Amino acid sequence: MILASMDILVSYSSIVIADTSLDRMFNDWSDAHVRQGFSWRQGSVSFGTFDSIDMLLEVQIVADWKPRDDALRIIQVPFAVNGSGTLLIDSLGMEHYVSVPVGEYCLIYEHGLLRGPGVGKVKSDEKLWGLLTFIPGDIPEPKIVLADEELDPPNPLVMTAEPI
Repeated sequence: MILASMDILVSYSSIVIADTSLDRMFNDWSDAHVRQGFSWRQGSVSFGTFDSIDMLLEVQIVADWKPRDDALRIIQVPFAVNGSGTLLIDSLGMEHYVSVPVGEYCLIYEHGLLRGPGVGKVKSDEKLWGLLTFIPGDIPEPKIVLADEELDPPNPLVMTAEPI
């Protein structure tokens, strides 16, 4: 079930998904976070994007997940929705709010390009896409499901971030 579809102007090559019940919703990024493509702490996750341009972002809840064939990056993390069930989706000033039922989820971030074959700096005729999939149920282990050439994740993945 698609919960939201939005156009976001990505700033600093990242998007934020955070429970609005947090006092400080944004995460700081260490070098290790950049290498793994995300910065996570309970209730807040920031995912890296290929560039700072327009992105078509969709949010969905599904029981069974199948990766998109055109995904270039896929990251899986645990995510708990608390409080009011309202999540902030932000890219430094482009605020959107999505209602997700309170509960524990596997959150999967898929990322790619709407046009063009390459990864990395995006060409002028390309646009980013992202898909945030919430799967209710068991809490997953964080993992890089599909790594592109920009990722060089540490082992183990860093699952602590400082709020900013």
